[in-house]
Amino acid sequence: MKILATICHYYKAGGEKQYGSLGGNARARADALGRTIMALHEVAATPGMLHPPDLKVIPANEPTCHKLDVVVCTTGADHLLDSLDLPDRLYRQHATEAEPKLLGFECHDVLRDGLGKYDFFCYQEDDIVIRDPWFFAKHLWFATWAGPDRVLQPNRYELSAKARVHKVYIDGDIAVKHTRKHQSLTDMPDLMSRAMNLPLRFRGSPNPHAGCFFLNGGQMRKWTDQDYFLDRDISFMGPLESAATLGVLRCFDLFKPAPECAHFLEVLHADNRYLDNRLQIDRRLRFKVGAPK
Repeated sequence: MKILATICHYYKAGGEKQYGSLGGNARARADALGRTIMALHEVAATPGMLHPPDLKVIPANEPTCHKLDVVVCTTGADHLLDSLDLPDRLYRQHATEAEPKLLGFECHDVLRDGLGKYDFFCYQEDDIVIRDPWFFAKHLWFATWAGPDRVLQPNRYELSAKARVHKVYIDGDIAVKHTRKHQSLTDMPDLMSRAMNLPLRFRGSPNPHAGCFFLNGGQMRKWTDQDYFLDRDISFMGPLESAATLGVLRCFDLFKPAPECAHFLEVLHADNRYLDNRLQIDRRLRFKVGAPK
C-alpha cells in the first residue's frame, strides 16, 4: 500500500496560548514535529532484523509495512523545518502563502492531488504521533468490516510524569450543538467486535476531533467529489479544528473506540498543555479517578 501523509505545520512565537504553534518554546515544537514525521516512518516502513549466521539484515513485519511519502505543508517563513535533525529524504516541504489558520486546507489540496497515485491518505497536525505498528492495518480492517461510509478516528492522549494520572485521553465529549448539523448519534448504533478474545466497542463519537484523519482511496475520492470539499468552512470550533475534522464529519459517520477499549486506536498528542495544566485538571475540573456517573 502507498500512503500519502500530510502534516500541517506552522510556528510563530507570541500568539494565542491555546495553540502550541503560537507558543514560546520553539525547541519543543520542532521536537514534536520531528517525532510526528519519524513515527510515520517507524510504523509504515519495513524494518530489518539482524540475521547473524549470514551476516545479513533481513526484512521484518512485511505484511504491515507500506510505502510512504510525507509532505509538510507550511506558509511563508513561519516554520521550524530548518531546526529538524532529520534527513530530507524523510519528508518534503509544500510551501504556501496561505493564511496561517487556514493552512490545514492546503493539506487537503495536496491529498486530492494524490488521488490515483496513493492508496491511503493521512492528515495530521504537527504534534500527532502514531506509535502503533498496527495502526494502518486497523484502519483497513475497520473500513472493510464497518463499511466505507464509516471512518474510525483515534483517541488522542497525552503522557506526563507530573500528573496524578500519567496517561489521559484528552478529547472528552463536547456539546451536541457542535456536531448535530452533520451527525445524529441516535442514528449511529454502537458497533461490536472482538480481537484477541477481548471485546471491542466502537461508538459514534460525541467528540469526533482528534487533530487528524485517515482515509482509504475510495473514501478520499468520495470526499473530494462533494461540492463542499475545500470550501474552507471553519464553523466547527475554529479553523484548526475544522481543517482536521469538519470535512470528514460532513462526509462520513465518525466513530471512535469506546472508553473501555480506547487504546485500540490511539495517537499521542506531543504537547502536554492539557495534562500538565494542573490547575485545570485538579481544581477547575475537580478531576477524580473513577467511572463516569
